Amino acid sequence: MAQGMTDDHDAGGGFAEAPSGGDETRVIGAVAPRPPAPRARDVGTIALGSLLGHTYRIEALLARGGMGEVYRARHAELNTEHAIKIILPELANDARMVDLFRREAAVLRNIRNDAVVAYDGVFRDENARLYLVMEYVDGRSLSTVLKEGPLPVSEVRRLRARLMDGLAAAHDKGVVHRDLSPDNVILPAGDVTKAKIIDFGIAKLADPAAKTILGEDFAGKYSFVSPEQLGMFGGNVDARSDVYSLGLVLAAAAAGAPLDMGMSPISVIEARRKVPDLGSVPAELRDDLTAMLEPDPAQRVQSLRTLIRESAPEPVAAAARGRAASPAPDRAGRRMPIALAAGVLAVLLLAGGGAVLWLRQSPAPTPPPVHLEDTATLLPQVEAALQNFTCAHLAARVVHSNVEVSGYVGSNQDGKELATRLAALSGHEQVINRVAPMPWPLCEALDIVREQTISDPQTSVTPVIDPGGQAGVYREGDPFMIGVTDRHIYQGESYLSIDYIDVAGGYVVHLMPNELRPDGKVKSGDKTVIGSLAQEAADYIAQPPFGTNMVVALSTPEPLFTDARPRVERDIKGYLAAVHDRLKALAVDYSSSVYGASSTITLAPRE
Repeated sequence: MAQGMTDDHDAGGGFAEAPSGGDETRVIGAVAPRPPAPRARDVGTIALGSLLGHTYRIEALLARGGMGEVYRARHAELNTEHAIKIILPELANDARMVDLFRREAAVLRNIRNDAVVAYDGVFRDENARLYLVMEYVDGRSLSTVLKEGPLPVSEVRRLRARLMDGLAAAHDKGVVHRDLSPDNVILPAGDVTKAKIIDFGIAKLADPAAKTILGEDFAGKYSFVSPEQLGMFGGNVDARSDVYSLGLVLAAAAAGAPLDMGMSPISVIEARRKVPDLGSVPAELRDDLTAMLEPDPAQRVQSLRTLIRESAPEPVAAAARGRAASPAPDRAGRRMPIALAAGVLAVLLLAGGGAVLWLRQSPAPTPPPVHLEDTATLLPQVEAALQNFTCAHLAARVVHSNVEVSGYVGSNQDGKELATRLAALSGHEQVINRVAPMPWPLCEALDIVREQTISDPQTSVTPVIDPGGQAGVYREGDPFMIGVTDRHIYQGESYLSIDYIDVAGGYVVHLMPNELRPDGKVKSGDKTVIGSLAQEAADYIAQPPFGTNMVVALSTPEPLFTDARPRVERDIKGYLAAVHDRLKALAVDYSSSVYGASSTITLAPRE
């Protein structure tokens, strides 16, 4: 099936006393939930052929769940396929359900990972119906595939790598799925390397202060729920809960059926007092699954990013990026895109943008955690294919004669050249090309952040950038609202620098510090919102041309530069060189306590 919704969650099965005969004897037992009224699966609320929101032509009903329906739809103008989720009419006025519905879009709008279904937004149609627009994923659920038997060990490992990468991307944004199960994993064409995680409808933020719409209600399926979701071990549900559920999903994939984790409330709890019986799982997978299925979260794998690093083979081929960048083309006469007080500063972005969105505050994808084999013949070919690219950062792994390459190159032309070289390799089974074009000066800016700062979100100290807009996308005429939260660990204040790097204009806009924000001093946890000042609101407006640029945030123990710099600096090559040298000096003086982050922003025409 396509991206869909989970059926009604298990009722939670409480206990009740019921009279037996006419005496005082009482029988204690599980109360069965009342089954919902049957509904035809092929009859939906919206008639097939209808045009939703003047944009999406409804083509088929895909699924019906406890709170809504999912349809396959086609964009009337772009001819692209999408999945549309709507709330059932009888729940449309239920504030709790509407909030839950909106939450699904809110928590996923900033998660950009190929293993997580993409959300395009939440909208209302001409009849005021609320609906979500999502990526359409054509494939069967893992639960359906497992009815045909268990997956081979090699496939389980590939599935593990894919799902870990997707969940880790959600965890990086502070989102915990809480309902991971084989029903919520879709396999396009049955391919585990293309698996998609769906249905974040009951996801919650990892921040303990953030309340979920479900409050403290039980959420998740009994067969895959973590102990803490049942109130055990303190009941604190965080990313480790997803680790436990993922362990149960992988065990089910390896065994061909869910493990016996109990059916009644008491047996469900008892099953989670110890590591589940993994006797039905192939022996070579048991150690990894045991680490994920420790009942006490404190003894369990603490981070999927850590697990990814520990389980992945060492890189067997890597090409250092080319340090020298191509000189910026002459852009004399181009007007700038964020209008300054006198009128002409506009925010321009690379035409055709969107190619680098996957790099937004996310580590490069990690290859499948399988054992390295002899690659003596293939390895030299791969190493040669990665050489001599300008302003690039490339890495490759060769596993079981499969080649996986990730990173970025400095132009579309270099991307095509790399693809040609990889296609010419001999003796390989498959080439997975995860390389994105990253034009200068973005590639050099990203290199500086990667090489001269600590930029791993897992450190919990790097700056967090909220790009604003719709997941970093601004329509023509939209005012910019870019939030940056500093999470340094210095004693007292630190200094925050925020730069907007323009590709088409070939310049840098110093969003902070500048004459509007002369003091970059901030405390840990402070959030700076660019666009919140009156002059910024007047100056920073999205205007054409359309495409993608970058915001860079740097947190340093002392000001990045002692002398004031102009708000707009046109010598971007000189500025990037100065930043590189200054960060290198600060890292020496302050024992590497220099933190950085980057985020892309895309401009698009008004629809």
